[in-house]
Amino acid sequence: VNGLSINLSHNLNTLNSGPALLADAATSHFDELFADPTTDIAIYGHVHHQMLRYSSQDQLVINPGSVGQPFFKQGRLNADRRAQYAILQIDDTGLAEVSFRKVAYDLNQELKLAKESALPYLNLYQEILFDGVAHTHDDELLDKINQQYGYVERLKQLANQ
Repeated sequence: VNGLSINLSHNLNTLNSGPALLADAATSHFDELFADPTTDIAIYGHVHHQMLRYSSQDQLVINPGSVGQPFFKQGRLNADRRAQYAILQIDDTGLAEVSFRKVAYDLNQELKLAKESALPYLNLYQEILFDGVAHTHDDELLDKINQQYGYVERLKQLANQ
């Protein structure tokens, strides 16, 4: 965009999960977002945490946050459940501005829509929606819920259709 090279990714190319790109991670992890050394800006998601920092080569690293599941380790910041995003303004000279935004939305209405849609894992969704508590890697709990609601069997049935 106007001479700037931007890399978009969910996480590191070699990872599908894990905390490698949390705010307190080593700069070397963020350097991995720049496989091409000519890239100027890396934008990633995964950790659902609005952030701006730099690589060891002074390339810009941005996480726009999460529209539906923002995350902060700090409790008072995590209590803010507004949708998050970022806007990059790029003009003829280069990157003019990075603006982090938050927008309130009706969490109760969102939960109502989830219930009406028979969203799987509804109780877990409600907990992350209102409290910011995620159980993504709690295998024991997820196994219990999968068995209780037959989610694995339902998935197998869908895969065979």
